[in-house]
Amino acid sequence: MTTPHHPRTTPAAAVEHPTTATKHWAYPFALRDASAPNDLHHHFQAVSAMPVGMFPIACSGFLNGSVFFGEECTGLTIDEGFRCLADGEVVAYRLDRTLHTLTYDPAHVVLYSLGFVLVRHRMDLPPGPPREPAPQGNPPIHPRVNPPVEEAMSGIDIYSLYSYNRPLDRYEEDADGFLKVVLPFWKGSHKYRVGSRARDSQLLPPVVERYPRIYGAPPPAPDPDAPVRERAIGLRVRQESNSRGAVIGLLPRGCILTVRGEATSGWAQIAEIERGSALPYTLDERVDERAVANGWVYLGELERTVTPSPVDEVVVLDPPCPVKAGDLLGFLGENPGKHQAEPQGGVPRLKARVAIEVFAGAEFPDYLAEARRRVAALPEAEKPMLIVEKGAKLCRGPRAAEMTLTPGYVLVPPAGVSTTGSFVYGSIHRIERVPVHSAVPRDAMIRGYTKADGTDCIGSAHYDRLSQAKKALYTQREILIPDGDTAPRWALRDRPANANMAIWDAPPLSKDDATLTVGFQLSCNRGQLNSLDASRRFIDIDGSHWWQIEVGDEENSCLLGWVCSKDHPGTRWESPHAWPGFHITDATMFEPMAALQRNVCLMGDVLDEHREEFEPVMTALGASNFITNLEQIIGLVGTRKGSVVSSDIGEAQQRPWIAHRVSRQIVRFESQWSSGIDRWTQLNPYMNADWHVDMERQEKSGWWNEVAGKLAGFPSDATVHHIHPFGWVDNFSKPISRYPQITINGEKVVLPFLEMCVGSELSNQDFIDAAEFLACEPEVIQAIAKVETGETGSFFLPGRSLAADDDIVPTILYERHIFHKLTGGSYDRIDPEISDAARYVKQLADGEHESPKRMRYGPSSGQYARLMRAYALAPDAALMSASWGRFQLMGFNHLACGHDAVTAFVGALSRSESSHLRAAVSFMKQNPLLLDAIRRKDWVAIARQYNGRYYDDYDVRMSRAYDAIKAKK
Repeated sequence: MTTPHHPRTTPAAAVEHPTTATKHWAYPFALRDASAPNDLHHHFQAVSAMPVGMFPIACSGFLNGSVFFGEECTGLTIDEGFRCLADGEVVAYRLDRTLHTLTYDPAHVVLYSLGFVLVRHRMDLPPGPPREPAPQGNPPIHPRVNPPVEEAMSGIDIYSLYSYNRPLDRYEEDADGFLKVVLPFWKGSHKYRVGSRARDSQLLPPVVERYPRIYGAPPPAPDPDAPVRERAIGLRVRQESNSRGAVIGLLPRGCILTVRGEATSGWAQIAEIERGSALPYTLDERVDERAVANGWVYLGELERTVTPSPVDEVVVLDPPCPVKAGDLLGFLGENPGKHQAEPQGGVPRLKARVAIEVFAGAEFPDYLAEARRRVAALPEAEKPMLIVEKGAKLCRGPRAAEMTLTPGYVLVPPAGVSTTGSFVYGSIHRIERVPVHSAVPRDAMIRGYTKADGTDCIGSAHYDRLSQAKKALYTQREILIPDGDTAPRWALRDRPANANMAIWDAPPLSKDDATLTVGFQLSCNRGQLNSLDASRRFIDIDGSHWWQIEVGDEENSCLLGWVCSKDHPGTRWESPHAWPGFHITDATMFEPMAALQRNVCLMGDVLDEHREEFEPVMTALGASNFITNLEQIIGLVGTRKGSVVSSDIGEAQQRPWIAHRVSRQIVRFESQWSSGIDRWTQLNPYMNADWHVDMERQEKSGWWNEVAGKLAGFPSDATVHHIHPFGWVDNFSKPISRYPQITINGEKVVLPFLEMCVGSELSNQDFIDAAEFLACEPEVIQAIAKVETGETGSFFLPGRSLAADDDIVPTILYERHIFHKLTGGSYDRIDPEISDAARYVKQLADGEHESPKRMRYGPSSGQYARLMRAYALAPDAALMSASWGRFQLMGFNHLACGHDAVTAFVGALSRSESSHLRAAVSFMKQNPLLLDAIRRKDWVAIARQYNGRYYDDYDVRMSRAYDAIKAKK
């Protein structure tokens, strides 16, 4: 064992942390199968085809802190580039002009990449109880050198690294030399092109009439034979840097220009028009080309390219470039080995690769301990992760049923009581068919109506809407009659048609019947559990949730068992900020020399003259805590003890419960990107000529000191804590399913018409862009948004309008009178709360009680409950009967908002806040009266056009909101 090359030091410069804490996480590549769960298991499966890059031991036997991705990962969208793991900021990168060359003897070459992207993420400590005051008395024998954690630490910086990136010459260009992909953090000189984003058109000259018309006379009819004037489309150039500046010309599409300064957004002054010429903004007028050449343009309407500079060196960004989880960071490059070398002059064999890793500095153990201390006192409601400990016992399945009923019976739930999932709860009722006009027994209920042969059963609501002629086809009525005692019982919800029905007198699942022993700890996010197939989950009448989960047993085999959400022995609920299941091990003894000695002994390649020197090292490393822990994780026992290698890890993590445990390992060792080369050159006496060639690549790869010397807060010591990328993402990210789920009346309900929110938020620049397009003030648009949704904003958020573990969904307000109008009142009698000609009211008068005709809108939490009831009756009409998002746009206006179908409209608004603004801009543009009022700031006209004749005091509120927004600028 050797001492670290970079002892821990305290940076002299003040640390500048990211201004925004990380809130969102994402896997670096999407699954090609969009219907597959976007979970840890499926991403491990996707990388299982990789022959290299196992965490934390590589095929070479050296330590490896990254996960490799390549073209072998056919289950991932590898060709679309790698994405950022979490919100953060790019702090450093390297972009090479072309691939580097290594030449092996005899005259064989490989091409490789040195490019990388380094992202910093801020992990704030969770709020928690204060620390206990230090006990009074004698001072400790060894007083702390550092201040207490609560004084010195508010969180930690974690870094994600993406290595072996594509060089510049492999990015495609168009005919104008514009790169088809420009990464936002690249430094260099920028060029802009007037393209499809620019939508301004030249104005027609004002009509000069030959004779003045008498007031009130109609204008003359246009001449049908007059030629159509061609008007150029392009970008307006203004005299000043704002949307109110005078327009002094128009740059037609195809023009290429540069601008002054470093800005890449907002307004910029033209430096040079490299291609094309300015046109007059109004036809037949003259343009002052000198004025245009110094005019101002809005960069958001231009296409941009960059000539990256510098290249072939490490660039530390000041300031850093903010990025969000899922943002594109680059494309795969090359990292070949000697076996891929080709004769010089031949066609090199290329195999795309990227290595992704996550690491934190020396303070990580302190951060972890403090985070765990803080969340320990949180209430269970704020702990969304279920931890199933090793040794816990699960239920195999439902116990034997107490009775069996032949077909023809159903269970009818008691009023106000329901269950979801595998089992149904209720009293036994017998199904009988009687003539449609016969009397119904008083204790019976109508189930539906059928034709004479008993087919085509329809519900009462459907039957009531039929014409008399169609009703005549349904000659029988199905009724449900209580059978025997009315005590509620349980039965399977789904069973084959005409099959017998098993009946339980008590809940079919009980913690007392748990007999299956869990062999490995597992953590599951509540969202993942609730996303299981309905046959694998169950909510009992007492609110207890049951889930059928897959774990490993004591023999390392697959085990399927049921676990309960409440008081299940061997389980607990935890916060992700406790990092449940994560374990730190120290592997600093695995220096390259020691790792080599161990590996050649294990592979049987050790020479006799080295055996006596190497084998004790192999034995010592095999007995280390690092190897012992790793073997316990993957279940390697017996004669193989102490000899785990990369292939063992790759094979073991095919099993989900082992992959989960591998992903929870945090291993401390010196990064391969360390600038110190000495620890590698110690191996030279034992290596052949190819190794010395590889050392050329290793020496060029050591960028650590270049970043540490310029980036405040970056670990100066390259011995860091390596965190599995998948484990980090899985622990903190909410599971991404196709549709969001929210809690309605105590139950999780899937909203199949919405999509998952990706988390993008509107910026002030977005409002400026919109105002530029509408030729109005951005503050007017902001005032409308403020009045429409106020503090609620664009989305109902978990823990505020929704339950703590719900998904984010658009803000809505359901309107029953619209649903009544769209459905012709068909459902007024069935459910007057959601369908009636009477509007909801904001509040009742003093002493007034709610009645069918006087119902309040109610809290935001109840809006989706009403919407879902309406959706079950008439889906499209229901979606058109709600106002949606930041600007509360009615669903029936979806065409004006730019969407052919209401489902496309609500789906877009559920994805991101930017879609709310795009829809609002389209809506405003489609209504000339509204657009004119917005431009004139006529608040009464805006309120009338936007909200209709019942606009109440919207005009006053919008005016006040506008004044307040202007006052802040």
